[in-house]
Amino acid sequence: MGQNQTLMFMVDNKPDVVCEVFTQALIHASEQVKAYLGFKDPEQKLRVSTRTLNEIFLMSFIQFCQEKGMEDRIATSRMNKQQEVLLGVDWVWTLTGNTKNTHFQIAVQTVQLCQACQPTEMDEDPYERILERAITSLEDASKTRYEKLLDFCSSIGLNCTGLVIVFGVQEKPKEIRGVLSKHLGQFKEKNAHVTDELLLQYLKSTDHFITVNEMIANYLCNGKKANNAERVYINFL
Repeated sequence: MGQNQTLMFMVDNKPDVVCEVFTQALIHASEQVKAYLGFKDPEQKLRVSTRTLNEIFLMSFIQFCQEKGMEDRIATSRMNKQQEVLLGVDWVWTLTGNTKNTHFQIAVQTVQLCQACQPTEMDEDPYERILERAITSLEDASKTRYEKLLDFCSSIGLNCTGLVIVFGVQEKPKEIRGVLSKHLGQFKEKNAHVTDELLLQYLKSTDHFITVNEMIANYLCNGKKANNAERVYINFL
């Protein structure tokens, strides 16, 4: 059922207009965020947090969709801090097709993997740290955020996929890359846990990438399933 719904985003084997605007909005938001990536304060007192990048990205994305008159067909649901910790999801996009009954969801998690971007204890909000520890103590602390993202998508069904957006990687802090849950799930088959180190290794060792347009057209709007041997990442810019 879920795959049939994603197929309904295709018209004459071409992505529906909602997919086209979604692609344009992703690229636009990525361009706005890129200006803040790789920032280095000479005094090492200022750092751009992932939460700040998320806000810049989402404001740019939502504004673009509003300007195109697509806010009713491309909805963004931002998670609160408790939901982020429990579900491993920062926000969810809901795409509505030609009929109101056609929905496709993308659960997004963001992370910074460049060495200069790693926050110190002084950078973090102490109240957020206390909240995160309290929530973690009430649930299964053995699962990483990536594993929670996979569980969340599985609980929704076939019409939901996960996307990890990486704001900067080691040696290439200005790049924005992504990994779909279809490929992220392959890590769990071979490793005990899906960690930052494992994701970084995957991004650095994978030679092939797809564009945002290819991700939307070939993996989301037509419900293509990942090949078990396939190793690709998304290059947002």
